[in-house]
Amino acid sequence: MKTCKVWIPVGQDEKVSGFVSIPDTYQPSKTVGVILAHGAANDMNNPLIVAAARGLCRNPGLVV
Repeated sequence: MKTCKVWIPVGQDEKVSGFVSIPDTYQPSKTVGVILAHGAANDMNNPLIVAAARGLCRNPGLVV
């Protein structure tokens, strides 16, 4: 699994941060992407979000 931090522009002078996690078995045009988002009281390092992202990357066949 490869994980990269990204910055996404959401306004003229505003950005939000996030992570892109790519499974080792990634195949362009054949791999499904999943977006995970946390609630207002959490952040992207929330243990549940991190575990879900890692689990999906380790087992990409779970996403149908």
